[in-house]
Amino acid sequence: MKKLLTLISAGVLFSGCGEALGPNYTKPLNTEKIDSQIITNNEINTTMVAWWKEYNNNDLNSLIENAFNSNKDASILTKQLELVLNAAEISRLSFNPTGSISETITKSNNAGTISTSHTLGVRLSEFEFDYLGKFQKTVEINNALISTAKENLALFYSTLSFEIASVYSNIIYYDQKLEIQKNKLLLLKNMESIRKERFHNGIDDKSALIDIQSKITEEEQNQNSTEAARDNYLKTLKILIGEEKKFTFDAKINPTGIAKQINSKQLENRFDIRIAEQNLINKNARISIVKTLYYPSLSVNAFAGLNGSDSTAFTSMNQSFSITPSIMWNIFDIPKIGKLVKESEIQKEQALETYIKTVRNAFIEVKSNYDVYEKSKINLNYSKSYVNLFDNKLSILNAKFDTGMINKIQLLDAKYSYLDAQDALNSNNNNLFQQEIILKKSIGGKVKE
Repeated sequence: MKKLLTLISAGVLFSGCGEALGPNYTKPLNTEKIDSQIITNNEINTTMVAWWKEYNNNDLNSLIENAFNSNKDASILTKQLELVLNAAEISRLSFNPTGSISETITKSNNAGTISTSHTLGVRLSEFEFDYLGKFQKTVEINNALISTAKENLALFYSTLSFEIASVYSNIIYYDQKLEIQKNKLLLLKNMESIRKERFHNGIDDKSALIDIQSKITEEEQNQNSTEAARDNYLKTLKILIGEEKKFTFDAKINPTGIAKQINSKQLENRFDIRIAEQNLINKNARISIVKTLYYPSLSVNAFAGLNGSDSTAFTSMNQSFSITPSIMWNIFDIPKIGKLVKESEIQKEQALETYIKTVRNAFIEVKSNYDVYEKSKINLNYSKSYVNLFDNKLSILNAKFDTGMINKIQLLDAKYSYLDAQDALNSNNNNLFQQEIILKKSIGGKVKE
C-alpha cells in the first residue's frame, strides 16, 4: 500500500505547498495524532485534533465544548458506534464453543419390561478448528468497522468545530462592522449639520446637503443589513450548539498562520482518508474469509458426564464421554464460492479505487485551499498597509485643520474614508481566518506557522 500511495502522489505534485505534498507522501496508518483531545461521550472515546485551541480564545473553546456536550446529532452517532461495538463483540463470541449442561431421561419398553436411564453431563457442540485463520480475519474486519464508526463520529465533531469557528468569526466580524458603521453614521450626521449651516449661510448649494443625507440613508440601510446578518449567524450558532443560551463575544479572533511547507504527513488527520483506508482493510480481509469456503471445515462434538439406570441413578452412575469429529467439504458449492470470491475481489477493487480517489482529491483540495489562503494573506497585508498610510495622512490633516489649511468638512470626509479602510481591514482579516480554517479542515486539523 505504501508503494501505491507513492505512485498516487507522484502524479499530483503541488508546487508552493512544500515538497512533502508530492511523491514523498506515505500511507498514514498507525501514526500518533498531534495535540489530540479526547472527546468522550457515553464512555466511548474517539480522538481528533483540537485545532481550535491554537487561538487561545476562551469564548471559542467554550462554544465548541458546549456543542460537543449538547448536540443531538453527536448523540445519535455515538449510539451507532455503540451498536458497532456490540456487533463486533457478538461476532467475536460466535467463535467460542457452544456448550450446555443437560440431563437426559430415557424410558424404554423391552418385552413388557420398562426401564429408565439417566444421563447427566456437559456437551460441546460443533466446535470448529480455525486452521484457516478465519477468527483473525474476522477480528480484522470488526476492528476496521469499529475504526470507521469512530472516524465518522470524530468527523462529525471536527466538522462541527469548524462550523462553529466560522460562525463565531463572522459574528465578531459583524459586531466590529456595526461599530464602524455607527461611527460612520455619527460622522455623516456631524457633516450634515455643518452642510445645513453652510447651506443656510449661502456657502453651499442644496445638492451638497442632499448628498450627505443620501449617504446617511444608505448607511442606515447598511447597518440594518449588518444587524440582520449578525442575527442569522447567531441563530445558526444556537442550532449548532444544540441549546438555547446567551452568548458573549468579547475577544477578537485572529488567524494564527499556516506553515509555508505543508507536510503531507498532516493528511493523516483527514477523516475521509482514514475511513477509506479502513474500508479497504475491511474488503481485503473479507476476500480471505470467503476463500476459506474452498477448504473443508473441521469440527468436533463432545460429551462428558455420568449415566445410569433406575436402580443406580444418582447413586452409582457410570462415567461417560464421547468425541465425534467431523469434516465437511462443500465441493458442490465450489462454483458458487468462486462467484462469491469474485464479488469480494470486485468490492476490494472498488474500495481501492475509492481510496486512490480520496487521496488524490485530498491533494487537489489542499492545493486549491492553500492558493486561496495565500491570496487572502496578500489582501490582508494590503489593507494593513493602507490603514497605516491613512493613519499618517490623518495626522497630517489634523495638523492642517489646526492651522486652518483645511475646513472641518474635509477633515470629517477623510475620517469617513479612514473608517472605510478600517472596514476593509476587518473584512480581510475575517476572510483570512475563514480561509485559514478551510485550509486546516482540508489538512485535518492543526497546522501552525
